[in-house]
Amino acid sequence: MPIEKPAVKSRTIITPNATAIFVYVWEPRESMNEGGIAQYQLSLAFKKTEDITALRRAVKACATDKFGAAGVRLLDKTPPFRQIDDMDTPVPGHKGGVFITAKSKSKPGIVDENRDVILEPMDFYPGCICRASVVPFAYDKKGSKGVTFLLNNIQKLKDGTRLDGKKKAEDEFDDASDDDGNPLDD
Repeated sequence: MPIEKPAVKSRTIITPNATAIFVYVWEPRESMNEGGIAQYQLSLAFKKTEDITALRRAVKACATDKFGAAGVRLLDKTPPFRQIDDMDTPVPGHKGGVFITAKSKSKPGIVDENRDVILEPMDFYPGCICRASVVPFAYDKKGSKGVTFLLNNIQKLKDGTRLDGKKKAEDEFDDASDDDGNPLDD
């Protein structure tokens, strides 16, 4: 009878401050893989100066727990940390940094800096500064192996420059007036 390894404790990590870049937290994103499940998703860009040592250690431990010594070599082939400079449209102010993507089948909770729940999609967007609760997860499915991140919850820390170019309606329009410049009457 084979000896089973004890279950690994959850390695939930609160990420350092990051810029939200790809935001699919209001509605799940359809899978790019045929037959795949739609998932909520958030990509986080870390500046080169941000300390992501805890994330890297947790990923390495997760890979080693699942794949043994080969897990560390596997991370060289399919790293969960990707270079921002390799993106088609790099994130301004993040030259030399990395980004991760975290996914979830269930909708993540989103709060502001005071832990008040955010319900309005325009209030959490690509470009805002946030941090997230993530768990490294080792996968071995259909010949594909690696470590990715599961997304739990998100905390928006402050507004940032919108990366998607959208504006709030109140910021896009001036007060309405007639042809003479007078406010419109009801």
